[in-house]
Amino acid sequence: MATAVHRSRRPRLTLIHLLLGLGLLGVAIGLLLPLVSRVPRERYQGRDQFQWAAALQSGDAAARRQAAAALCEIMRRHPSKQGVRWVVSDALSEAGAVEAVPALEEMRLSGDEDLRRVAEVTLERLRADARK
Repeated sequence: MATAVHRSRRPRLTLIHLLLGLGLLGVAIGLLLPLVSRVPRERYQGRDQFQWAAALQSGDAAARRQAAAALCEIMRRHPSKQGVRWVVSDALSEAGAVEAVPALEEMRLSGDEDLRRVAEVTLERLRADARK
């Protein structure tokens, strides 16, 4: 006599289901992440803020002055949409761009509260780096 083996017919979560779910989650995150983290490129004299920030690393004093002036102008012209002003502020601070101090001091007197706040933070960072 053969014994009949009863198997439960309830659905189970298999390894394939788990891997498929993780894969779909990864694709969704991969598609959404660039939309959240993208900073728009703002141009001044044909270059964007990232190109001007790279020019700040130059050893040439004239190129550094020009880049600092261009970044300050980008800061002044563009409202703080998705952090453009903060990206510029970080670039000036990281490069130790003391060439930007006069323009930043002028921005502190601006009627635009956000611009004033960004300029103050940038000046504080530059002064802290100068003290080191």
